Amino acid sequence: MRSIDGHGNLIPIVVLGLFWWKRKELLAVRWKLWWPGLGLVVFALLLHITGYVVQQQRLSIIALFAGIYGLMGLVWGREWLQRSFFPFVLLLFCLPVGSLAESITFPLRMLVTKISVAVSHHALGVDVIQSGSQIFDPHQKFGYDVATACSGIRSLISLVALTTIYGFVVFRATWKRLLMVAVALPLAVLGNVIRITGVIIAAEAFGQDVGAKVHDGAGFVTFAVAIVCVMLLSHWMKEDREAMVPAPKLI
Repeated sequence: MRSIDGHGNLIPIVVLGLFWWKRKELLAVRWKLWWPGLGLVVFALLLHITGYVVQQQRLSIIALFAGIYGLMGLVWGREWLQRSFFPFVLLLFCLPVGSLAESITFPLRMLVTKISVAVSHHALGVDVIQSGSQIFDPHQKFGYDVATACSGIRSLISLVALTTIYGFVVFRATWKRLLMVAVALPLAVLGNVIRITGVIIAAEAFGQDVGAKVHDGAGFVTFAVAIVCVMLLSHWMKEDREAMVPAPKLI
């Protein structure tokens, strides 16, 4: 099973790439000592000590990021911090989700299962029954359990990271950036509903084994659908922005 936190290995590379992309803007900043940055460094040290005492590694990781951020502000100034907040904040995606994911995955599992069964039964006419996170037909032709890996948590985390990066790179308006981040959840749910519904249809038509193959092969397709939806939303918002710009007057 692929790790939920596997994407964390790529985030530092993405952050470095975005710093390179913003290099002209950052190099234009006038560097100067900013002593309040020392307060952020002290806070990071105290946070790390707290994490060590309570044996909470996530606090120590946050302390590491906060300490680096504070040192940048101390040496290079407040304006540098403001201009580098994004992409530096993306390092939070390096935090391991681990056991914290259960509070998210269980509701997602139930939601995806319920919607998939409803679509299959009421819209497509497939005789299928739900029992918790289990899906089966009354004739014992197939049966599946929507496990944690099928809840959409990996898709959700990946989409949140991608839409956050895309929103901040492409748009300047705050509401557009927030909207790009907000669509990650419904798109992750939609992608997994399509995937599970496809499994039900394939299993109803060809049996348990074919349904399992559809499940294994459809992950990339559903994620691609989510990316296409993001692109379409972005295109619509760009058109909206351009429509608000008054046309130049001809003299």
